[in-house]
Amino acid sequence: MLTIDRHKAWDAIDDVLKAANSAADFTGEDGVMRTSLVSKANSSFRSTSSGEFDVAPLFTELANDDFDKSIELARLFEREAPRAAATIAIARTVLEDRKKK
Repeated sequence: MLTIDRHKAWDAIDDVLKAANSAADFTGEDGVMRTSLVSKANSSFRSTSSGEFDVAPLFTELANDDFDKSIELARLFEREAPRAAATIAIARTVLEDRKKK
């Protein structure tokens, strides 16, 4: 979404934060997609690792776009683990930017 429409992406971040804060086990890292298919005869469960649910890539992009706003958003995580993952991603972005200069 960041690639296509940055304005809508910034608007959607509020929903992302609400969802992350409502998930008790969300750490911001090691995202996993779990799917299940249950029928009368069979059941199938599958877990797939997915970086799409990690906060680091998202906050890296947000920090590149607006550093101050990304910091404010990272502070809205209620639990320490996702807040730390977002903050580290923002800091890494700033340090890599300085290294390039």
